[in-house]
Amino acid sequence: MNAKGVMALAAIGTAAYLVFRRNHAGISGLGADEMALLDSKGMDLSRAEDLAVALMHLVSLEEHAFFSARKTGDQKYTQFADKIRTLRRKLMRMLLKESKGNDAEKWCMAKHLLGGSMRLYEVGCKFRSEGNDLDAEDLFSEAYKCYQRFCAMCGINQEGACPCQAG
Repeated sequence: MNAKGVMALAAIGTAAYLVFRRNHAGISGLGADEMALLDSKGMDLSRAEDLAVALMHLVSLEEHAFFSARKTGDQKYTQFADKIRTLRRKLMRMLLKESKGNDAEKWCMAKHLLGGSMRLYEVGCKFRSEGNDLDAEDLFSEAYKCYQRFCAMCGINQEGACPCQAG
């Protein structure tokens, strides 16, 4: 699958995320330090946020390919995971400036915040489909908090600017 196909696949989940986003527009549960990193007017959906959601799906897809490879023993899934990882890293560079020192930690934490957000969202959807709306809403809230932490770490504000790219 080429990069265009992978991006199309990642975009499939964006529509579901937009519904999630619309239903969870308020910012709550973050500490003062985290809130200070967010624009006081909130965050509008922007190019940087769209890219973050696409990355969320790519992290999940990479994880899925890894487990498929282990479950089936078929190396085509490992090769597919490698291609997804290469694309994910390329796209992550658009949001986070790659550098030395603690920025490597920032890169890794950003990836895990996106992956955790996606996984919490997925489990919340399963709870909701089982009629367990209370637990689903709790997980949706936690998923969104992870996503907000990613945005705060990356500097995504309402204009979609990513100050960490400024050089």
